[in-house]
Amino acid sequence: PDELEGRLDEVYERLVRHFSAEDEPADAALENQQVILGELFTGASCPPCVAAALATGALEMHYPESRYLMLRYHQHIPGPDPLTVADGELRRDYYEIQHAPSLFLNGKQINGAAGDFFRAPLVYNSLKSLINPLLEQTSELTIDLSANVNETGDAIQLRADVQGTEEFPDNWRLRLCLVENEIRYPAPNGIRIHEMVVRIMPGGANGILADEGSLSYEDELSMDDIMAEIEAGIGAAESRSGGQLPPLNPQITGLQLVAFVQNDDTLEILQAASTPVNGLASVE
Repeated sequence: PDELEGRLDEVYERLVRHFSAEDEPADAALENQQVILGELFTGASCPPCVAAALATGALEMHYPESRYLMLRYHQHIPGPDPLTVADGELRRDYYEIQHAPSLFLNGKQINGAAGDFFRAPLVYNSLKSLINPLLEQTSELTIDLSANVNETGDAIQLRADVQGTEEFPDNWRLRLCLVENEIRYPAPNGIRIHEMVVRIMPGGANGILADEGSLSYEDELSMDDIMAEIEAGIGAAESRSGGQLPPLNPQITGLQLVAFVQNDDTLEILQAASTPVNGLASVE
């Protein structure tokens, strides 16, 4: 019995990605590549979210992070989800959506991603046909990122700096997400492995405005604050479910910092970037 969960994860990983196994990996990034940012609003108790979750996970195996990034904001839709955090709900409100799955590419909503396990290959191929033309886009904007655990191991020092233009319009916002690389949780809808899950948005979900000609962010975020957000989400889900959810032990083993610049009038995402959090030990 102690080995059962690990064995189920192994079988799951082998079977659910079968439809992308024969694809050749995409080419390396262009010079001045505009990185494509996907955002998936999903729910652990949402059966129609399965196709989108599996398809977007397979896309991450096909495209390098220098060309394509996918964020996942979990929601209490249609039932409680312990991977939900407050910043993810604010991000849902930003797009004014009320259902899951909801999928966006560079700020534009994409329809047709809902479905079950058997529809996942169709969603995967459909998304590839949308993403491939976008891979040819370049941008003068760059986002310089760093994320390092401090010497005492109790906080992450974060820095982001946007370059490539002499002027930042008032409707541009810099947004940052601390993303957990992989969470193993047997969700009620059958998804066992959840990739690139947003845990907190440093600087706030509303984003960061340019100040004195600079669009940047620098701060230190404590691990206690990160874990408090995660535990609050678990507590809210448990309260909603009356204790009927599978248990989730919050344990962070890997984080990435993802940053993107978005036009808040058009919702277009102009550039994105990511970097791993260096020096992170396992945190419970």
